[in-house]
Amino acid sequence: MTGFTNSGITPEQAVKGLLVRIDELNLENTGTFWHSNGEILPW
Repeated sequence: MTGFTNSGITPEQAVKGLLVRIDELNLENTGTFWHSNGEILPW
């Protein structure tokens, strides 16, 4: 999406991914850091 590489994603793909992540938010996972693929990242 940023144009730095040819393997980036489109803005439409980015928005779809963000909406999926937002829909997965709840009180049990509040305060966590997530990778764009949905993996919870240790912090």
